[in-house]
Amino acid sequence: MSDTPQHGGPDDLGPAVPPSSAVPPPPKPGYAPSAQPPGAPPSAPSPVGGRSNTMLFVGTAAGLVIAIVMTLVVLLGDDEDSSSDSAGSASSSAPAKPSASPGDSPTATSSPSRTPTATPSATATDGPTASVPPTGGFQNSPVLAAARVRGRLIVGTKGDTPGLSFQDPATGRHSGFEIELALAVAEDLGFDEDGVEFRNVPSAAREAALASGGIDLYIGTYSITALRKQTVAFAGPYYVAGLTALVRAGEPTITGMDSSLAGRTVCSVTGSTPLQVVQTNVPQAQVSGRTSYAQCLEDLQASRVDAVVTDDAILRGYAAMRPSELKVVGTPFGVEKYGIGMNHDDAALRSAVNDALEKAATDGTWSAAYTEHLDPTRTSFPAPPPLDRY
Repeated sequence: MSDTPQHGGPDDLGPAVPPSSAVPPPPKPGYAPSAQPPGAPPSAPSPVGGRSNTMLFVGTAAGLVIAIVMTLVVLLGDDEDSSSDSAGSASSSAPAKPSASPGDSPTATSSPSRTPTATPSATATDGPTASVPPTGGFQNSPVLAAARVRGRLIVGTKGDTPGLSFQDPATGRHSGFEIELALAVAEDLGFDEDGVEFRNVPSAAREAALASGGIDLYIGTYSITALRKQTVAFAGPYYVAGLTALVRAGEPTITGMDSSLAGRTVCSVTGSTPLQVVQTNVPQAQVSGRTSYAQCLEDLQASRVDAVVTDDAILRGYAAMRPSELKVVGTPFGVEKYGIGMNHDDAALRSAVNDALEKAATDGTWSAAYTEHLDPTRTSFPAPPPLDRY
């Protein structure tokens, strides 16, 4: 066997070996063949020839590896997004290496799609939305779920009771003690002021509007009674009213719903409970019915009647509009518990509205609304009534 490697082509990277006729160069120090004892088998090829073989093999292998690496670099550089998840995770945990060829994009970097980015806290929607997400058990309310899909909470009210729920005919804006409470409740349900729509609903249409879903809640001197609770669910009461008298500021003798009304002309709405109470308790009074409290108020200021009788909350609203002209007198007579009405079968919503009313009673919202809209002169200081969580 010849020690001379046989070269098969231009891929050989080792040094060329001279032909046998040429005189080989002297061996380098340290690489001379060692002496062999007599009879010993032929020694392995000389280190000089073995080194050439080794270098040729290593050089050839290195060339193949470099060629493979270059091919992979080009392929990966052309389609960086096709790198596997394992490659991406490995590159993100190890320092990045420079690319094999100048100008190529480095491949040992994390994919942009895997870089953590901040996500917005809220998603834009097409319409008004609740400012606060719902919490607690009332997310099970069918009425509230429909309101959230709609994008607003619809609250029925009266619109013609100053101080309580009144709509300005010029601006269309609603204001009053009950409006403030309705907005506080809506906020706890997740709707800001812009997400609340107030609708004026006649008293006779309240139950039908709630049952049909035309309104979600109703607030407007809506007395809680055993008969109404058969078809309507109530949260509250938020106010306990009683019959009192509204008189002119200079009136010296009328002191309330008592014998001081004897011989005086008393006005209220025709067919209302107050007129019947006056006739029963003070038969000597002269009752005079009108179609609205506004007409009674006009007659009172014109001295055509001496007093207007109805719930004290309603009368306080009128007095608050003209504190120098009108005043409320007497201790409330009887008990009228005002509640917020809603769909009869929505127990989750009723519980949530009660929670909101309780919060308004303890955080000062109730007292501030009462003072602003029902008693700006601060002549009375009632406390919020206890809730009836039936």
